[in-house]
Amino acid sequence: MYLVSTTPDFESDVVESSFWYSFQREGLEKEFFICIEAAINIIKRDPQLFSKLDKEGARKINIQKFPYGIYYFIDGKEIILTAALHLHDNPGKWKKRKKR
Repeated sequence: MYLVSTTPDFESDVVESSFWYSFQREGLEKEFFICIEAAINIIKRDPQLFSKLDKEGARKINIQKFPYGIYYFIDGKEIILTAALHLHDNPGKWKKRKKR
């Protein structure tokens, strides 16, 4: 079993995005959180399911129903969630995120 940890950047991404969704439609931020949790559960079950994006080993899962991706690293038995970014955001933004 893998331990899942998050970086402050990841947590900030999720909070900011859910805040934005809360103004779009009542309850939409809750749907966003549910989809985030579902994606994290998929990562926890099989973190190597998604291909490496770079030589450092970053990986990405797209979130269902929302145009977001969760970027993460595998470090031994730990999964480190580093970003939850809009898919149309600056494509290099996730690369600036560090494991810690």
